[in-house]
Amino acid sequence: MHQNSITYLNTQLSEIERNIPILDSGMFLRHNTASWTEPNDFAFETSPIWHDNPDMVADEPAQIYLRNILQKSRKGMEGLKAEVEKRGKEIAQLSENWNNVKLDENQAQKEVDVVRVGSPDYMY
Repeated sequence: MHQNSITYLNTQLSEIERNIPILDSGMFLRHNTASWTEPNDFAFETSPIWHDNPDMVADEPAQIYLRNILQKSRKGMEGLKAEVEKRGKEIAQLSENWNNVKLDENQAQKEVDVVRVGSPDYMY
């Protein structure tokens, strides 16, 4: 089995050495060339999901109109981003205030406990 494998490998090596790349490429082209016919123009195919129909307008004025709407929407979105950022800062400030109130409530509770106990050196 080992000798047969060596023989096969030697045969392959001798065949590879005989290969001339230019002739190899030419033979590949000759054997893989097929006749070519220009494909038909693309046609609109309706989509059953989106309820398309072939009467949809796709001319230049319609595209310009849609681009204008898109640009207006983007400008509006920039204004909304500023508003969202402003509201986010307000929320962060309210959250901080809420935490401060909670701390004050805890401090007030400690003071009440001190008054209940009546020990002056228990403060803070």
